[in-house]
Amino acid sequence: MGIKGGDDGLVVDKLTRVRRIGQLVDASFSDFTLGGSYDFLYVKPFHGMGSSDIRVPKSISSKFQMGKIKSLKLLCILRIVKNSHLLKRSHLSVGGWNGFWSMVWKLILFNELDTPHLFDIFSSNFYKEDNFKTHYFNKRNYKSSFIAKNSSRELFLSKNLIVMNSNYKHRIETLFKNPNNLIDHLSNKSKYYNNLIILDISSLNNTIDRDFLIKLTNLEKIVSFNGNNLTKIDDSILQSWIINLKLQKWKNLKILYLKNTSISIQSLIEIMSISNNNNLFYIETSINLPHEMIPKNWKKIITNSKLLKYQDGLKFFLINRDLRPDFIQDNNDQITTILLDYKIINSNSEIENNSNHNYEHLNYLLNKAWSLRKNQN
Repeated sequence: MGIKGGDDGLVVDKLTRVRRIGQLVDASFSDFTLGGSYDFLYVKPFHGMGSSDIRVPKSISSKFQMGKIKSLKLLCILRIVKNSHLLKRSHLSVGGWNGFWSMVWKLILFNELDTPHLFDIFSSNFYKEDNFKTHYFNKRNYKSSFIAKNSSRELFLSKNLIVMNSNYKHRIETLFKNPNNLIDHLSNKSKYYNNLIILDISSLNNTIDRDFLIKLTNLEKIVSFNGNNLTKIDDSILQSWIINLKLQKWKNLKILYLKNTSISIQSLIEIMSISNNNNLFYIETSINLPHEMIPKNWKKIITNSKLLKYQDGLKFFLINRDLRPDFIQDNNDQITTILLDYKIINSNSEIENNSNHNYEHLNYLLNKAWSLRKNQN
């Protein structure tokens, strides 16, 4: 098995795993600096629905509606859904999940009103419930009454949402390149519910703020980070990560993507060498590392080209399933852990410049964002 020069990307993992080499992805750059300019927490998947537009799936209407006459319970739930943007975490502590808040959440998902903020407050109260869903989605078996308004989002979910133990515990978010306080937001999630984080910023350009790259180690729950194509990731950045790995600050990190970055062979070898004392076991890089320089317990193999086409969330699941079968198990800890899958796309949101009533353009941007995510893999 040979290694083909600079035309292939080297993927490395521990000796007990598999090693792969695959085609590089050409970088696409445009000038920007990652900064906070829109509050992604309150952006809905689709905007513009009024009370008359709130849809009710047949599974609910058949139980709580006779013809056009709605039950009092359903009327109350519909009013809450209409005003769901006003909900606070404390509100959900009263009423219980089964029979009430489960219906509220189902309607929020069904009507594409599930902002990251609403997902957080429902998750913090009900993530342990077996029937708590992260998205309204039936793989290959859609409800006949459900037609997504954000069709690009629904198409992406249909191909990339992970199913674990018949429960959907994989939450996927697509953000524009200027999210406000993203790291602080992700860091605080563990206060309220068990989570792991996948973060992909590979479509961003080489002028990304170095401070952002250094602060990534504050995300102690991160399990997969994709920094492909970011030339700002150099030896000094990698050294800061290595220090934090040694301090067990990035103790959950398992997968690292470093294709088309500015790291050296020496830094790559160093981060591979210290991984024996932490959970990092899979690295993708465009550095063609000679066999004799590969650290102990690591090995390279030819990359399955099909694997390279997967989005990071599904790819994380497949790599762990194939290489770390002990990681995903049928137990309560796994079922109640939410995998937060975030990708920042290389596109301005324009949301901060749009009127709240300019729904047509806003929804166009949101559909476009999910379409870009698919194409920027």
